[in-house]
Amino acid sequence: RPPPRSPPHLCLTIYVLKVLRRYHPGEAWKARLKDLYRRSGFWVTGSQVPGAFKLPPTQVVRKIGLPGPAPDMDPADIQALKDFAEEIRRYIVHDVAPHATFTEVAETGEILFYQEAGGFPVNFSARLSEMRVSYLRMYAQEELHIDRRDENFADLAILTEQEQEAVLAGRRAFLLGSAFDILKHTGHDYVFERREGAMSVPTPLGSRAKAVVLLTSDAALRQGVLDQVETRLRELQGAPDLEVMARWYAVLTLMLSAAYGSKITRVKPEEELEFEPMLAVKVLKSELARTEQVARAAALDWGLLSARAEAIVKAPNGILPWRQGDERWLMPRPEPSRS
Repeated sequence: RPPPRSPPHLCLTIYVLKVLRRYHPGEAWKARLKDLYRRSGFWVTGSQVPGAFKLPPTQVVRKIGLPGPAPDMDPADIQALKDFAEEIRRYIVHDVAPHATFTEVAETGEILFYQEAGGFPVNFSARLSEMRVSYLRMYAQEELHIDRRDENFADLAILTEQEQEAVLAGRRAFLLGSAFDILKHTGHDYVFERREGAMSVPTPLGSRAKAVVLLTSDAALRQGVLDQVETRLRELQGAPDLEVMARWYAVLTLMLSAAYGSKITRVKPEEELEFEPMLAVKVLKSELARTEQVARAAALDWGLLSARAEAIVKAPNGILPWRQGDERWLMPRPEPSRS
């Protein structure tokens, strides 16, 4: 608590100064002040050494808020406060941060340290990558506040090559697994029925965002879904049928249109999309190209196939099953040719 005889508006400031000098006698209080300033800075790193990544002074804004006088202070208290603030100002400019700027704060008992940096690679943030990993790990355990969005900060840190592959493979598992009804939807959550011998064991995946995170981070789960996806693709492409291939091409096209959303006529290339739609578009374009390649290699009439797929896209009812829970068209099991 402040000394009882301290002036009412100056007591906290004087108390802070007294604490600094009492517990850090002599010039030691300056080292304490310098440490507080250092800890207020942005966290960047190079070679895992905090502070090793340097920025030009023009890219860093350093502001320090020093206490100003209250309206009803008497002149002696105002002068004491000004002397205290000036002492701090001289020390910081001379020994701590020559480029710092100062502003006056209304609270007479506070000294504020503020730093703002710009123009450095985001992946150099010493805290950001740790936050991202922790966030994704926590999100795999419980639903957080971004249930309706899928980014989960995945675009905030530069991914390694292995992480990039896992991200795309996870989206492929989700998109194609959903299209084939391998990932079933209960009305609220997704469920994957993994095979254990002759049994099907339900594996709850949670909401869409959580399912995507799990399929990205859990390699065994992802591979289990992709194995079933590849089985369905072999059914489609092993002995290609024009009608069946046209339906699959139409399902992929409908998913592609949903991924683009309202930006389908305004965005080119897909890198201009937000992170999650961009990944979906990349995966689906790759599958469309693969489907065309298989059809052409099987000597199917590509003109007829693409025209049939376009007709299905325009009127899918009665041809493709519709799943109400997550509002998507599904790919039925192959049927005899209608061509």
